[in-house]
This record gives sequence, C-alpha cells and structure tokens, in this order.
Amino acid sequence: MSNWIESNANLLSGPAGIVTVLSIVLPSLLRKQAASRLTASSSPPMAMAPIATPVQIPSLAAPVDGPGAIAVLPFDSISAHAGDTHLADGISCEIISALSRAGYQHIAPRADILKVQAEIAQSIASSLGGEAFRAEVLHLSPSTSNTTAWSLAQKARHDYMLATGPEAIKGAVELARQALALDQHYALAHALLAQLLMDLVSTASAADGEAAKLEARSAMEHALALASRDPEVLMYAGRVWMELGEREKSVTALRRGTQLSPYDLMEWGFPARALAFGTRENAVEAHAIVARIIEIAPEHPCVWTWELFQGVACLNLERYELAVELFRRVVEASPKFVRGLMSLANALGACGQIEDTRSYIDRTLAINANFSAQRYAGYVRTLSAGADSAGRLLFGLVKAELIEA
Repeated sequence: MSNWIESNANLLSGPAGIVTVLSIVLPSLLRKQAASRLTASSSPPMAMAPIATPVQIPSLAAPVDGPGAIAVLPFDSISAHAGDTHLADGISCEIISALSRAGYQHIAPRADILKVQAEIAQSIASSLGGEAFRAEVLHLSPSTSNTTAWSLAQKARHDYMLATGPEAIKGAVELARQALALDQHYALAHALLAQLLMDLVSTASAADGEAAKLEARSAMEHALALASRDPEVLMYAGRVWMELGEREKSVTALRRGTQLSPYDLMEWGFPARALAFGTRENAVEAHAIVARIIEIAPEHPCVWTWELFQGVACLNLERYELAVELFRRVVEASPKFVRGLMSLANALGACGQIEDTRSYIDRTLAINANFSAQRYAGYVRTLSAGADSAGRLLFGLVKAELIEA
C-alpha cells in the first residue's frame, strides 16, 4: 500500500489521505456512551422544544461484542485535473461503508483505485480485528471489478450530491448508464441510476415521467437481485420505493439497511425521510432520528438534507414556525434546491406569511419552471401515500390559495 501511495502522490495527498484509527482503551465504556448518545434522550435537540408525543424510538446502540471505534478522514485529491475529486470521495465512502457493515462505529464523517481501496481496508482489518475481521472486510468488497465503471458511478454520485439543477442530474444519469454499459452486474450503479431517474421525475425534469418510473423500478429490482444485503443498495431502494408511492415498502428496506450498517449516518437519514411523511407517530420518530444524527455529526455535509427531513416532520406535527427555521437553513445551504424552496414557501404559508410564500415560489419557478405548487403537492401526496398526513404537509399552500385541499 505504501508503494502505491508513494508512486501516486499526484492523486492523493499523504496527510489528508491517512485513515486515522482510534484505539479505545475502554471499549465497553465507549459502547455505553455511544448507546446513551444514540438512544432516545430527554434533552431537546438543537435547542428546540422537545416533541411531546410518546413513541418507541429504535436503538442505534453499539453491539455488545465487536471491534472498537475508528474515524476515516476524507481523502484529498491534489491531481492537476479537477475532475478527479470524485475518486478521492469514492475511496473514503467505500471504506466507511465496508467497515460500518463489519461492526465499527464511525465518529468522523467522510492508478488502480480499487486495489488501493482493498489494500487500505485490509490494512485496517489486520491492525484491528485479526484474520476473521479481515475475511469479513474482503467479503464486503465493491460490487464491480471494473475500475472505469466504478469511477463513472462515483462521479455520478458526486455530481448528483453537488447538483444545482436538472441538467446536472441528467448528466449524472448518463454517467450511471455508462458505468452499466461496462458492467451490467454492478449493483450500486443500477441502484444509483434508479434514484437519479426518480429525482428527475420528482422535480418534473424527466422528458417522459412514466417511462422514467418504469426504468427506475427495473433498475432497482436488478440492483436488489444482485446485492440484496448491501446497505447502500437498500438505502437507494428505500428512496426509490418512496418516490414510487410505496412508503411501507420503503420503510422496510431502509430499516433493513440500518440493521446491516447501524453506524452509517447516511443509512439512518433516509428512514427519517420516509417516516416524516407518515403518521404523526412516524413524524415524531423521524424528528428524533435526525436530532440524534445531527448531534453526533453536526459538521457533516449532509446536515442540511437531514434538516429538510426534520422540517417535513415538523410540518406533519403542525409545528410550522420550527419548520420555517429548518427550511431556511436548507435554502441557505442549497439555494437552488427546488424542493427546499417550495418546502419553505409551504411552511411560510402555514404561518400566514403569504407574500413570502409567493416570493419563494417565484424563486422556485425561476430555477425549474415545471416545478409548480401543484407538482410539489403531487410529490407530497405520493410520498405520504397510505398515511393521513397530506393535509398537514400541504396546509401552507392551501392557506395561501395556491392549491386545493
């Protein structure tokens, strides 16, 4: 591994690429502390008034037996080519995913690229868990051996996370298709393609929405047939089923993902989203999950996404002023994210701020003319299918007389 790093210093900077391993002197104490942080707390999250409705919150506590805790610092690409950034991101994401599935609690968020990834994971395994753990990590290797396909999928995921409009998402779709053209058995690429297609549908950006839904469903079924126990594939499955209007199926897949990868905060974020659109009791659970993961990783780059889910839960619980506060942070973090803008408009309407509601809708339409208040309402009704929450979730737009009840 050291030889690879030395000979490829132009791709990854040494200090930023180090995987920091924190050995815990008293692992049992750490697990006890982790359990107290990750289970329901009486303290109000983020200085907000606590949600009073009683609900059984699932435990994210560490297992009784297993390895200690580690932190994987993000890799930093210092390549002369700006387009190489996604490769560094991909390595750290894959290592975090593999080690999380093997039972490690992560306390910090995130050539022959696949070879070095495997070497790093094996090195960590050998240092911490011996041969049994090393075998487990090897078993959790990426679902493709094609370096180019892997790189294309990582770039698609990277570009999607930074997307500022429909064109960026369409570009990511094409990258995922290119990855699959190289390896039809690449489960994550199938899952990623499915999610990207549904994102185009939900933002009214797909040329043919029904065709995109059919392709997304097919791609997701392929992914699950190839890797039904891969937590990341299950996470994408949950997101896709949700946007296809199958909320209960979504929750089942997402909960399964958290069981397989209990310390991956990304795995926990999307069950919160699915639950936020459900019953009041579901919304309380969603609010609590987001509060815990933000408490654990307040500087995580996905905090604004989790706050979006928490804002939806607040709409469901008719805590509209708190929803406005959360959605304002979402819009500040991602000013061109149309669902965030429309969610803020909706919350402002619920608070009686009708002029501001119309102003944010105008901002939304300036970014994506197809994403009207009516389209947003259709999106919300799809995601809340089977629950009684649509009226509460859309109250602001109804109050502003922008949609019908």
